[in-house]
Amino acid sequence: MLEANMGFEPDDALDIKFGKMLNYGEVYYPSWTQEAVSILCNLLSLTPPEHHRIPALSQQTLKEKTITILLTMLRALSQQQPMLFIVEDLHWVDPSTLEFLTQFVEQQTTGSILAIFTARPEFDPPWQSARISTLPLAPLSMDEAAQMTFSLSGDITTETLRRIVKRADGIPLFIEEIVKITTLDNQANLPTTLHDLLAARIDNLGSSKVIVQLASIIGREFNLDLLRKISLCNYHTLELHLSTLQDTGLILNINETTKQFKHALIQEAAYQSQTKSVRQTVHQRIAQVLQTDFPDVVTTQPELLAQHFFYGGEIRQSIEYWIKAGQRAARNSANLEAIDHFNSGLQLLMSLPSDPDRDCTEFQILVSLCPVLYATKGYGSEEATQTNARISALSERVDNSSELFLARWALLINTIASVGSYGVTEAAMHLLPMAHDDPLKKQAAHYIIADSAFWVGEFETTHAHTEQAITLYHPEQHQMLQEQFGENLSVSCSAYLSWALYFRGFPDQAKDVCEQMLSHARELAHPHTLALALCFATLLHRWSNKSTETLSLSLETIAISQQHDFSVWLAAGEMAHGWALVLHGHSEIGIAKLQSSITRMKASIGGISVIFLSALIESYIHLELYDKALSLLAEAQADEITTGDSHFTAELHRLKGVCLLGTSESNTKEAEACFSQAIAISRRQSAKFLELRAAISMARLWWHQDKREDARNMLEEIYNTFTEGFDSHDLQEAASLINL
Repeated sequence: MLEANMGFEPDDALDIKFGKMLNYGEVYYPSWTQEAVSILCNLLSLTPPEHHRIPALSQQTLKEKTITILLTMLRALSQQQPMLFIVEDLHWVDPSTLEFLTQFVEQQTTGSILAIFTARPEFDPPWQSARISTLPLAPLSMDEAAQMTFSLSGDITTETLRRIVKRADGIPLFIEEIVKITTLDNQANLPTTLHDLLAARIDNLGSSKVIVQLASIIGREFNLDLLRKISLCNYHTLELHLSTLQDTGLILNINETTKQFKHALIQEAAYQSQTKSVRQTVHQRIAQVLQTDFPDVVTTQPELLAQHFFYGGEIRQSIEYWIKAGQRAARNSANLEAIDHFNSGLQLLMSLPSDPDRDCTEFQILVSLCPVLYATKGYGSEEATQTNARISALSERVDNSSELFLARWALLINTIASVGSYGVTEAAMHLLPMAHDDPLKKQAAHYIIADSAFWVGEFETTHAHTEQAITLYHPEQHQMLQEQFGENLSVSCSAYLSWALYFRGFPDQAKDVCEQMLSHARELAHPHTLALALCFATLLHRWSNKSTETLSLSLETIAISQQHDFSVWLAAGEMAHGWALVLHGHSEIGIAKLQSSITRMKASIGGISVIFLSALIESYIHLELYDKALSLLAEAQADEITTGDSHFTAELHRLKGVCLLGTSESNTKEAEACFSQAIAISRRQSAKFLELRAAISMARLWWHQDKREDARNMLEEIYNTFTEGFDSHDLQEAASLINL
């Protein structure tokens, strides 16, 4: 559409096309920015002059800005005159195109656009809008089929009409095509099925049959330059054949460079009219021509080459391009497409004989698959766990693989998320010597050590290793970190550093690190990294008892997670959102959100269940539902033992004490023991904020027991160790108790 509107010709040089694009923009979009010009150049495979270039954008930012520009252009055109916007066969749509169409449907526009989308019944549209009408297209009735037949030809006998109507089964294409081949001489020998009918139409094309067959192997939409290169016809002869096909109504003209079969069934019939060996040879020829003469297609559509090589019988080359397609999709944050492409490669790979080469390739694909599985299914999901189990089995056979470090790193991440952190920190320490002098792998090793240490309550270790990792980061590493580990590890390490600082009693530093981390993630605009940053910032505000900020950030976390199918961050966002809703008085909705988040958590990251359960426990306590809170506390403490997740052990003891006191005053002694245990554990962990909370609960108990001086002395001792954060909720509560 863009190329046609801008007046591109097939033989235009790139600078001519660029000039036409600028002229088009000046006439129709005078507000185009330099960034918009550069982004359109990328979309149209043009290289802008130096003075029109802008700094490189992340692939996700580029995609988002491209969608925004295309929507703006559609809106501008519709304000000049009413528009008809047609998209066919949505049952075959890819996720990125669906994202564009979803934004188109959901945006508010002042122009006049009639959008018509067609799809088979199995397509489930993701949008809901009062502006949309769904019109199921039932087969034509017998009367309608008869009327259509007569409108196309008045020379058909009554008996032939009856037979056409009966055989058509209400399908307009059948009626249209059968009328074209029906004459007074052959009305007794009509094809019985639509496939037979289309095959007969193709057989009657004469010398043009070969061209329609070649075009069908390219696809329903075919590039004319590619068709010329694979056919044996000269330019003039090919044009005559194409004109014949267009006159017969089998193909349609899209623009100067592209034509399309009128219906997918016509393309399928032309494709099936050839022997398998012929189709295979042509697929091979198409793939080879694409490789040598269409470098842009090789770069931007490796999945197209993968398909042609597959149908051409070149399995190994097909696998190679499926891997490239998966890697490209992952770079562009098209995670669902990446999973599909990698799985297509794996499926083909399993058809090859088992040998060391196959093992190495499978290992490579699975290691590349892990980050996108973590993003969409969850670090501890069943799919991720099964993938890592296979990687572990293969790692014994591919000891010299360059992906071995990535494989062990991915396995440790999955272990923490699926079964817990027992022994992971020690295993993670072995990654440091494996990293050698590679700064990216060093960051990854420090990160996994910090990650595992946090969940077992070793906050000083988390603090030390996150800081070491952050010092190794340079901005130019972002793309490589994203490709190898699925996220920007500088942001991830800053996220854990903010938590470690908070637990250790440095809330102001934690806040500063968190704000810088979130700002960095927004600048990078890598969806998975940003969702991670939003989640960590949300939970930091939750722990700080800032329910309004938690509410806002959790909504943002949920939105980006739903947009990109991030299961873990969606669960965490729902958890924080539910907690904040309860504190804002919306208890029924909040509790439902919390319970939903726990269900999601168990499917995606069950190895760190305590952080989810504790939010619901706190909500029950806020609502004075102490029996429910105690029941859930027992589950959380059992999970601690199973998984080794002890980052909140002290707080769970404190919350149990609060519940016991809320249940009955006779539980005073047991509650005091809980508070004492919480203080002891938090001191061992150097978790000053958890110690402060436990001390506040103990002080309140002692206050009611008339041990006010003991309460004041205990609180003053811990309060005086703080050097910052005196405006925080917990320190202000401690100060008010001290001054009573």
